Amino acid sequence: MWILPSRMRPASILRFIDAWYKTGASTKLLLLVDADDPTLADYKRIELPPTWSLEVVTERRTLIQLYNDTFAKYPNEAWYGGISDDM
Repeated sequence: MWILPSRMRPASILRFIDAWYKTGASTKLLLLVDADDPTLADYKRIELPPTWSLEVVTERRTLIQLYNDTFAKYPNEAWYGGISDDM
């Protein structure tokens, strides 16, 4: 499962999704967005690919904390990978 934290960059997520489809990607992806992100409503309006899920993080966390929290919450994934919204 890919772990994709994003903050105030919904336009980057839209570009990322476009590339996702163009490359035929189909793996699971967890999009993490802070609850206090001023662009949260924009993220929620994005039509995500079918293998993606959006999770709103209620407490601001460091990147390492986000990854560790995700590993703890989803311990049975076959694999994990970190990815960025500007890749």
